[in-house]
Amino acid sequence: SKYSPARNRFAFVPAGMEEGSIPSPVGVLCEDKQGDLWIAGEKGVTRCNRVQGKSHLYSPDARNPQTLSGRFVSAIHEDRLGFMWFGTIGDGLSRFDRHTEVFKRYKMDSSDSSRIGNSAGPICEDGNGTLWIGTGRGIASLDRARDKFIYYGDYATIARRDPVVFNVNCILEKED
Repeated sequence: SKYSPARNRFAFVPAGMEEGSIPSPVGVLCEDKQGDLWIAGEKGVTRCNRVQGKSHLYSPDARNPQTLSGRFVSAIHEDRLGFMWFGTIGDGLSRFDRHTEVFKRYKMDSSDSSRIGNSAGPICEDGNGTLWIGTGRGIASLDRARDKFIYYGDYATIARRDPVVFNVNCILEKED
């Protein structure tokens, strides 16, 4: 639904699209710089082009590593280069290249799998272009040049109740 402050009411969106094209229930959504809506549901992510009235569902396929890594998407982010990033619950992180229509999968895991887990929550890009990814067990940044994660916090030695390290639900860059 879309809220109109001028009319003080909600309206169903997007009108004119095929029935069943919008995932239900909606988990996360994001509007990209081109005006497309990316809507995460139970089967993956649907890309809706409201101008053309078209939608496309991107679902994971275990046999094809160039698809979305998992169907339970918990975060969507468009970076400054135009890539779409999808954090999943239990299936890591996926990057979508809209030019090739191909996904690249990233496993959220360190050498000690007990440290970080494979869930990717909030995604934030800082002023330097670094991607920060929150998880239920800590936070990581992506070194894009090496396609490697840098992990912060040590799950094995820090108390589980430390809110600084665990259950990262939001990431925001502070401006000085």
